[in-house]
Amino acid sequence: MYAATLADALGMLPSIAKSTGRADDEAELDADSAVAVFNDAVGGRPLRVKDKSRLRFVLYRAGASRKILTTTLKLLRSHPEHIDAFAAYFQNYPRSRPIMTKVQAMLTQGVLYDYVEGELWLLAARLGTPGDLKALLPTARRRVRAGHLSFPVQRALLALFLTCRNAGVVPATRVLNRLRTSTAYVQSLVIPHLADEDFERGGVVADLIEQHAPAAGMVLAEELVQRDISTHDLRLRVSRIPPETKNVFKGLGLIGATRNTKFDQIGDVIRTRFGLRYWRGWKPLLDANFQHALNLLLNADSKFYSDRSGWLASQNSFNDAVFRAFQKYLADNNLAGAVPLVDGTGQRLRTFGQLLDANAAFAREFTAIATALRAANDRRNRIPDSHPFETKGGKQTKHLQSRERDALKAQLATAYNGIMDFLDVHP
Repeated sequence: MYAATLADALGMLPSIAKSTGRADDEAELDADSAVAVFNDAVGGRPLRVKDKSRLRFVLYRAGASRKILTTTLKLLRSHPEHIDAFAAYFQNYPRSRPIMTKVQAMLTQGVLYDYVEGELWLLAARLGTPGDLKALLPTARRRVRAGHLSFPVQRALLALFLTCRNAGVVPATRVLNRLRTSTAYVQSLVIPHLADEDFERGGVVADLIEQHAPAAGMVLAEELVQRDISTHDLRLRVSRIPPETKNVFKGLGLIGATRNTKFDQIGDVIRTRFGLRYWRGWKPLLDANFQHALNLLLNADSKFYSDRSGWLASQNSFNDAVFRAFQKYLADNNLAGAVPLVDGTGQRLRTFGQLLDANAAFAREFTAIATALRAANDRRNRIPDSHPFETKGGKQTKHLQSRERDALKAQLATAYNGIMDFLDVHP
């Protein structure tokens, strides 16, 4: 029996999962509550943690806050036992000069505990500019030469060196050789740091898949599915792929000249995120635009917790692509609800908002689907990254709150389920 979904395929592989410290469906604390709880957890002179339970609770649930960030950075060196919670909180910041400055100083001065050091190197790899990375390279190289590296430090330094390679700070050859000679488990944990060129024919990905230990190859299955790459594309010698990896690849349709069209990754992502049944109809519905829509959906899904407004923007773009594909199906089959996708000149696409108008044919025929898609589109138009002010009333736009995201998620689940049910009875 082969793996049928990414969850099945990767479920057999041991992993070091990042603890979020909260349930997946647990809402983020609002700003005022977060600061209040945080203030109760720390204090004194010198500054210290007074209530570790409250501290960890708030760090895993708070959004970006200048107050919390400033104080957390002061606690970073004196409370290494909370590095996992500190690192989780720093995920709120895709870029931060204060965090990077603190991390750089601590790594340069030396860190007592290996696990803490590893987390700091990972932060440097994520947050560092090319200049930051170049400045840290001598320290990283000295650490390697010292030898006797623990697992957390091995993994983190390899991630840093790959990031340096990707930024053009160091030559690729030595970094990739270090990758090839690392343990398979370490390799499997730095897959997110690989570059596009690594997935080309003759790239290091082929070596990782064909090596005796299966861990890296099994993790790479997800990347190959996302990139729509088969073993044929990489010129892999299937006979050299470990049995465990081969099982995963066969289940996901990765072995051969063409991908297994029975596996639908959009169906898999929607099943996982929206709690719906797995559906294989997204690929035929979206046709040539499937990969583009998949990329939009994966981008959205990656932001669900870390960037709510970004999630909505990307999810709405996915909705737009799905809606237009659904419209094409309705028009091609002369079904009710079809509306023109272009304006009267035939030169310009009509906007998503125009197509979802409550008085248009689609909204009258598919009321529940249109209402859900319109709610997401309307809220997307009222986030700061879209417009500074609301069209009606001129109020300043605001970022999406956790409760709004969760409500929109429930509405969109209804819309996707409606499309799936309709197409199941109209093949």
